[in-house]
Amino acid sequence: METELYKKLKLDSKSNGDKGSCTVLSSCVAFDLTYQQGFNFMMRYAGRNKGSGVDSRALLKAYPQINKFLSVKDKFEIRHYDQTNLRKKFTRGATMTVNNCTQYLHPKKRYIILINNHALGVKNNVVHDWTRGRKHSVEDVIEITCKSEWKEIKPKSKTFKKNGFASVLANL
Repeated sequence: METELYKKLKLDSKSNGDKGSCTVLSSCVAFDLTYQQGFNFMMRYAGRNKGSGVDSRALLKAYPQINKFLSVKDKFEIRHYDQTNLRKKFTRGATMTVNNCTQYLHPKKRYIILINNHALGVKNNVVHDWTRGRKHSVEDVIEITCKSEWKEIKPKSKTFKKNGFASVLANL
C-alpha cells in the first residue's frame, strides 16, 4: 500500500517522463524536497540522468552534500550503515527487511534504505514506497537526523537541601 506522499511524488515523476527515479523519490521523503528539488539534487551531486538509476557509491557521496544543496548549515546529519554495521547497530544479528524495518529504526529519525537496486524513504516511522510491507532484504541504511527536530535537552541539575535526605545518605 503506497502512502499519499509517495503517490504524489510518483505522479510528479511520471508527469516529468522520469523512470527509475527511486533515488529522487527517497531523497524527497527523507529531506522534505519537492520532486524537482530531489531531481536537481540527484543530478548535481550523484550524476543522475533522467530515466536512469544511480550507483550506491554515488548516492553515498551525494547525501552528505544535502546541506550545501539547500544552503543551510548542518540541518541534516548523515550516517551510513552497511549490512554488517546495521546488524550490529539495529537488529542484533537479525535480518532487516522492508516489512520489519520500522521495528528497528528510530521513529523520530529519517532513513533512506537501499535494497537490491532500489532506494526507499522512511519518515515518521512510515515506509513511503511501493515495497512497503514486502520482505525485501535491506542492504544499506542511511540514517538522517534533522537537527531542527531534535531539540537539545539539557539534564536538570539536581539541587539538594542542606540537611535534607541527600545529606543523610552522604553521612552514612
